[in-house]
This record gives sequence, structure tokens and C-alpha cells, in this order.
Amino acid sequence: MKRQTMLETLNELKTEGYIEDFVFIDGKIKTLDGKASFTPNEVVLENIVRFEGRSNPDDSSAIYILHCGDHLKGTLIDSYGPQGNPDLAEFLKHASSLRNLITQPTQEVHFL
Repeated sequence: MKRQTMLETLNELKTEGYIEDFVFIDGKIKTLDGKASFTPNEVVLENIVRFEGRSNPDDSSAIYILHCGDHLKGTLIDSYGPQGNPDLAEFLKHASSLRNLITQPTQEVHFL
């Protein structure tokens, strides 16, 4: 993925089939409409795309690229680093695949 804005990244991911918007509520990843929810063993963390503010590196956010259940692919957005949701970080540590991204970041970094 080339350097781009968060919106451009989300739009590109949608063209690649990542159409669901996920949220993290009550210890589970859920579809935005609330019709489906997932535990860590039902989630594959495929990648993380991180964004940092140019003037303030603490102004960071991340797009988590996920595959949930048997067929739902989508994204979840959260703050990155100390401002991020610690419960989400713990959840993702237990998700399938690519767990090392949480402890050894290798994701792309884009500047806002």
C-alpha cells in the first residue's frame, strides 16, 4: 500500500473486500450493526496500518485489518499506543495469526 490518508486506505481496503466496519464492545469484536460478534478464536488479525500525526507523534491511530468468522472481512479503527484501548490490545494478542504484530510492530506507518 502506498502512503495515503486513512480515508484513502479504508476505501482501498473496501475495494479489496474488507467491507465490514467492526467495533470493540463488551470484550468482543462486533459488526457495526451488532448482528454478529466474535471472540478472539474467531478473529484473524491480517495486518495493521498505523497513522501518526506529523506535528505530534502521540497523535496516532491504527486500522486493524480483520477476518472474522467464516466470511466477514473488515476493519476496526482505534488509537495506537498508550492512547489505544488496552482491552482491545489484549483481545488482539489472543486472535489467530499475525499475533506478533502487537508485540513486534512491522506494520506500515503513514503520516496524517
